Amino acid sequence: MRQKPLSKMPLCLLFVGLTLPACAGQGWVAKERRNPVPLVELEGEGEAFFVLSSDLPWEVQPVDPDAAWLHVEAEAQQGEAAEAMVVHLKARPGALPEGTYFSGVRVVVRDPASGRSDFIVVPVRLNVGETGAPALARDRLEDALPPGLDRTQPEDPHFFVAISKTLGGNHLIHLTLREREEASSAALVRYLGSGSTASAGAGGPYPLVFPFFALEFLGSTLAKDTGDVELDAVNAVAYERYRISQSGAFTTLYSGGRPLSDPMPWASQNGLPAYPMIVGYSNANAVYQMWRNRSAIAAAAVAEANAKGYAGYVLDVEGTASATTRRRYIEFVDTLAGALDAAGKKLIVAQARWATLAPAADLAATRAHYIGSMDPMHPGGLSMWQRKLLPTYNDVPPGRLVWIFSWDFMRGASGAQEQQAQWAWMQSEGLNAGVAGAAVFRTPAKPPNRFGHQIDYYQGFRDHYPAAQAGTPPPPPQPPPPPPP
Repeated sequence: MRQKPLSKMPLCLLFVGLTLPACAGQGWVAKERRNPVPLVELEGEGEAFFVLSSDLPWEVQPVDPDAAWLHVEAEAQQGEAAEAMVVHLKARPGALPEGTYFSGVRVVVRDPASGRSDFIVVPVRLNVGETGAPALARDRLEDALPPGLDRTQPEDPHFFVAISKTLGGNHLIHLTLREREEASSAALVRYLGSGSTASAGAGGPYPLVFPFFALEFLGSTLAKDTGDVELDAVNAVAYERYRISQSGAFTTLYSGGRPLSDPMPWASQNGLPAYPMIVGYSNANAVYQMWRNRSAIAAAAVAEANAKGYAGYVLDVEGTASATTRRRYIEFVDTLAGALDAAGKKLIVAQARWATLAPAADLAATRAHYIGSMDPMHPGGLSMWQRKLLPTYNDVPPGRLVWIFSWDFMRGASGAQEQQAQWAWMQSEGLNAGVAGAAVFRTPAKPPNRFGHQIDYYQGFRDHYPAAQAGTPPPPPQPPPPPPP
């Protein structure tokens, strides 16, 4: 473990300006939050996945066993607990006529102590052929789904669920008992309120502090994303832009039949280095094609970066893998990072500890310039942060580590308190010492907003991750010179 600088000052005095329960001497309880609908959309014979995290016995099962087009695959169909179980969903439409089809996956959770059980539903929509329906409006999914497929909360208040999105648009679903969630909050308050809490101070300035734009990929727009940014708090920008196909080709992401909007002109105008994101697939065949075509993919990425003026890319890593597939993926990352480095560009690899396709320690051994950790995005409170963030900080040289935050499972007043507490805990543990910076996925990154979160990430960046050489708007146009006499 790395040594962390210590301070005997009580935590509430170290974070002046933050409204922390520790300073008030009281905790908060887990309140109801409006979870996003974890819709999985499949095209043709496509596939996708969601990640299940549960500290209770669980089971996954099709909502409609007669929907033969939906195949549900996981390492296990049930278990006693799962810190991160990847559930793969594959479409096998066969001779289905063109059109749109709905089904879903029921996630059942049980409490052995009380004998109670309940479930939520992960809805799945399949488009077959050209007549499939367009993408659904992400902010009104409940109104567009067939009855019974919008159950994102257990009916029994004994259980608690939090749902968040990953960078690639997949969903992370955390299930526990409500009393455990409230106990976790209380434990966090006690921890932060103890006078023995250590702190490393704010540190910085940090070379990489940026928002992610989801754009049309997750139902936003270029105008909404760019209009959200507070330029004095950030010094770069990342956004959804590219995909590596199942056949190993470097392609542009589309939504509704059109390429995603391009924020690059806005980034250039505002002095922000741009890191468009590359998403891909994690199944063994797709990774094999990626590995087999790694030199061609790297050359295409370099050519695109040179042509567009990118500072580099963010590579999103999600999924689990065998040892052989993991080795191939790591070799692909190293090839891509090396090619970008030779061209004066940088690669940020975004990963989480549940994504065993590319463990943080393995990525740290590649030529990737930065490793972006999505572990702060994982629901579960203090105990989960301790299990995930502390090992990640020790697996990656701090100067190459970027923490990635998200508001998806921190909605409402209690969520805002939890995010403030997470920042304070990380700072008290020295987890910000020497790191490259921080990022937030996704806009809107401040209130008010239509998603119900009350967290100002730009102010959080100013408080905890002050950006070096923050972006600045272009100077106003100068008036024309007066005509000569």
